[in-house]
Amino acid sequence: MVELITIIVILGILAAVAIPRMNSATAFRAVEFRDKTIAALRFAQKTATSHRRMVCATFASDRLTLTIDDDKNGACNSVALNIPGNNTGTPHILESSDSTNGVFAAAPGDRYFQSDGRITSDAIGSTVASIDATIDGSRVFVNGVTGFIADAP
Repeated sequence: MVELITIIVILGILAAVAIPRMNSATAFRAVEFRDKTIAALRFAQKTATSHRRMVCATFASDRLTLTIDDDKNGACNSVALNIPGNNTGTPHILESSDSTNGVFAAAPGDRYFQSDGRITSDAIGSTVASIDATIDGSRVFVNGVTGFIADAP
C-alpha cells in the first residue's frame, strides 16, 4: 500500500510540473530557430573566409537564405550554400517551424560575409554592418568588423 501511494504521489508531481513544460512547444521552436540561425551565421562566416568567397545572408521574417559567390565576380548569384543538418526540400533556406513566435522581430536585411571576415550591407564591401536580430525576445548579434557572434537572452 505504501508503494502504491508513493507511485501516485510521484505521478501527481510529474503531472503538475513536467507535463505542462513539455506542452510549451512554441517556446522550444523559437529557441530552436534562434540556435539554428546562430549556427547558420557561423557557418556562413567560416565558409566565406575558408573559401575566400562572399556569402550572402538574406533575411525574411521567418527564414534565412544563404547563397555564395561561386565565380568570384562579387555577386551572390543564387548558388545555394547548403546549411549542414538542414534536411528540408531547400537545404540552403532555414525556415522557422513557428510562424508566430519563431520569427525575427525585424528582419535585419541582406548581409554579405566578405572573404576577409567582415560583414557588410553591400556586395562590394564598402559599408561594414552588424547583424542585430531578435527572435522571441532573444537577441542574436554579429559584429560586422570582428565577426563575433553572440546570443543574449
